[in-house]
Parts: sequence; structure tokens; C-alpha cells
Amino acid sequence: MKRQWQVVVGLILVILIVVFAAGNMASVKINVFFTSFSAPLILVILLCVLLGALVVMLTSWGNFIRLKRQVKKLEMQQSTNEANLTLEVKKAVENTRLDYENKMASLKADYETQLTEEKNKNLKSDPLPDPLPKEGIDYFG
Repeated sequence: MKRQWQVVVGLILVILIVVFAAGNMASVKINVFFTSFSAPLILVILLCVLLGALVVMLTSWGNFIRLKRQVKKLEMQQSTNEANLTLEVKKAVENTRLDYENKMASLKADYETQLTEEKNKNLKSDPLPDPLPKEGIDYFG
């Protein structure tokens, strides 16, 4: 859309210049440095417009090249930053996974220790009765 407006404005300016130049067909004397000559005013106006456009184009071209280089440099920096960020994210994910696995192993070990302690505690507090009582039992009598 922006480009279309530029074309429309450019066409309007060209039409205005042509109309202005067409209204000035008289011959004029032009002094350039140490020489002078005569030319139609329309040619002088068009030549000045073309020289002005050339000057603008040349000055803009240098700026365009500089900006193009800057964009290329910034794209390279962005690519490097994305690669570094991806690497950092992978490291963070791996560290989180390792921390999780370590915590799970620690919890599992604590759980196993508590189970063992609970079994030992139950065995000490509630020993099994002797299979044979100390006193004699008369099984047949």
C-alpha cells in the first residue's frame, strides 16, 4: 500500500513538471562556467529535474547500502542469539531433569529407609511367640 502511494505521488509530480515545462517553451541563454549557450526552457527545466533526481538517488544509494549491511549484521546476530538461546534452554531442561531424577532417587531411598526402620521396629516390639512354651504342655492329656 505504501509503495502504491509513492507511485501515485510520483506520477502527479511528473505530470506537474511536464505541464510546467510545456508552458515554458521560450529559448533562454544559459551561462555555465566560462561558456554560454541557448536552449529551450523546457529542456533546461527537465535537465535540472533529472540532475536533482540523480543527486537524490546517489545520496540515497549510499544510505541504502549502509542500511542493507546493518540489516545483514543484525540478522547474523539474531541467528547467533537464537542458537545460544536454544542451547541455554536445552541445558536448563537437562539440569531440571537431572534435579528431578536426583530428588526422586533421594525420596525413594528415604522411603526405603523408613520402610526398613518400620519393619525393624515392628519386629522388636512384637516378637513372635516361641513355638514351644517353656513349661511342658501335655498334648495327650
